[in-house]
Amino acid sequence: MKKLFLYSLILYTLFIRCSSGGDDEDPVLDFTISVNNSVPKIGNDITVTVSPTIDVEKVELYFDETLIGTKFSEPITFDISTADIETGEHSISAVVTSINATKEKAIKITASLEVGSPYKGGIVFALNSENKSGLIVLENDLSVNGNNTFAWGCSGHTLEANSLTDGQYNTSKISGSCTIGAARECTKLTVNGYNDWYLPAREEIDLIYAVKEKIPGFTGVYWSSTESIFDSSSRAYYFDASDGSWIEIALKTAKFKVRPIRKF
Repeated sequence: MKKLFLYSLILYTLFIRCSSGGDDEDPVLDFTISVNNSVPKIGNDITVTVSPTIDVEKVELYFDETLIGTKFSEPITFDISTADIETGEHSISAVVTSINATKEKAIKITASLEVGSPYKGGIVFALNSENKSGLIVLENDLSVNGNNTFAWGCSGHTLEANSLTDGQYNTSKISGSCTIGAARECTKLTVNGYNDWYLPAREEIDLIYAVKEKIPGFTGVYWSSTESIFDSSSRAYYFDASDGSWIEIALKTAKFKVRPIRKF
């Protein structure tokens, strides 16, 4: 009797397994997202790898909801440029599609800046304490139609361009009265879509000089946007990058080099 019962139980179990499709269930879609650097310096590319657990039809990768690319076969890797992205947290997400399913996952990275990084039209030479704002200097000296030196402009006029720290303020004062000259040429400049360049004030040039090893070609004599405190109508400060010295007796008609900067 017991043997008959056991035999019946085995037959019933086999029947249930066959009715439910047995062990031949469809494999479950899953995947991981990995990056070569989760805290990248802006300006350095990052590589993203998507690793599915089963064969898939396609993988779409998004950076901050913008489609970066689509892959249909291995290796499933993507290179993302970090040039000109904002500092802080960013999202990288992947949408993976197999024969029977679609699945999405996301990870976070945190982008940071450092002095010397290429960024938004130039090179970062100063950062605030949170590395979220700062100053950018043009990578090369200003050149306009083959001219590499410029007069300060508006000789004989005091323009109240007297800030030691804010060249943007000085440039606004100068360009409001001068149609030519070093500051005016800075305001005409557009690089990579950025058109808010200005002639640096005295202390802003000091900041450039402090990291001159990270700034290509910063040599020679440069105008600042700061007028002389002794004779503001005809003289302004200029800087000698060969030894880091300031001279304030240059006439505004003298021609020196110009290195525009901008804020971000």
